[in-house]
Amino acid sequence: MESIEVGMGKLYIAEAPLTLSTSGIGSCIAVCLWSQATKIGGLAHVMLPKRPEGLANLTECDLRYSDVSIHLMVRELESRGVAKSGLIAKIVGGASMFPGLQARSQQMGQKNIEAVKQILEELKIPLSASEIGGTAGRAVSFDIANGIVTVRMTI
Repeated sequence: MESIEVGMGKLYIAEAPLTLSTSGIGSCIAVCLWSQATKIGGLAHVMLPKRPEGLANLTECDLRYSDVSIHLMVRELESRGVAKSGLIAKIVGGASMFPGLQARSQQMGQKNIEAVKQILEELKIPLSASEIGGTAGRAVSFDIANGIVTVRMTI
């Protein structure tokens, strides 16, 4: 089965029988949206909670923000005939990679988790599974044919 690697700050929409994968998930979040009815889904590798107010027009770099990525992914899925009401979400990541350091950036994992959950709630997309928090990195494989997300811990 063909697998497509989704890089940091990127998203990809696919139809079965493809698999989407991403690695290097530390404080980042892999957001997987899937429709069982259409066997179409998307994976976004988001790095930051929210796009700052007042920036100029959206660019591809803005896909690193959870609010931009998730909304764009939903719009793209809807344009392919997927009903938003039929989507489920699975999220992975949000780790505190260096818990011994007392830096503001170490709270980024938790901020990402909170932002993603809030956006999914606002969009009324149920969160069906999550593997979040902790102190280990992760890699994800998302099988679009059956919606199964496989998580591999990385050290």
